[in-house]
Amino acid sequence: MRLGGDEFVVLLEPGPHNAPADLLIERLLEVLQQPIELEESGKVISVTSSIGLAASYDESVEELLRDADFAMYEAKRAGKGRYILFGTSMQVEAQDRFALESQMPGSAGP
Repeated sequence: MRLGGDEFVVLLEPGPHNAPADLLIERLLEVLQQPIELEESGKVISVTSSIGLAASYDESVEELLRDADFAMYEAKRAGKGRYILFGTSMQVEAQDRFALESQMPGSAGP
């Protein structure tokens, strides 16, 4: 599912026949890094991807997307072609950032 701009969502449902998420994400990064030849100009371009992962059984869809988005920006900061799983250590930082943003003038927060 495309969220907008250059952000996409991939939903993985756990199950006995599914490969571990890290193997799927590494394969996705590998495929996305393959050079692409533009037909009209013949130019070859390469792209890099930053992937944020979030996993939970008790969070809402909105919370999962928020956590994955936060992890994606952490992956971008860490360098190109990476993925990061949102973890409990990030939760405090994410909550602090949200609280700070909600206090800014013009924000939709409290």
